[in-house]
Amino acid sequence: MSAAVVTLLTTILGWGTSFFNNRQQLGRAKTEAKIELQKAGATGWTGRILVLFWFYPAIACYLPFMRESAGAGFQLLMAQPEWYLGLLVTITATLLGIDKFQRLKR
Repeated sequence: MSAAVVTLLTTILGWGTSFFNNRQQLGRAKTEAKIELQKAGATGWTGRILVLFWFYPAIACYLPFMRESAGAGFQLLMAQPEWYLGLLVTITATLLGIDKFQRLKR
């Protein structure tokens, strides 16, 4: 084999090795970031849906084309049994992290 072919193969092998090493490091960094988010209490999409659920009626009251649906939403919520509203609050507190509320008390 000529020296040029050996050099070319060595270069290609080096690029391939560094590519896979970089991919592995990136995967590790992503996994560590996800773990840190979990530790911090970040809830992802569930928290966003809860925020939309709880604040939609309040925001919709100020938008003229949504006032009727906001009023109907408040009426429907007020017509629910007390245990149902308690369940909504409990689920929200659980998903957002009870530990956050406990940290506020300290």
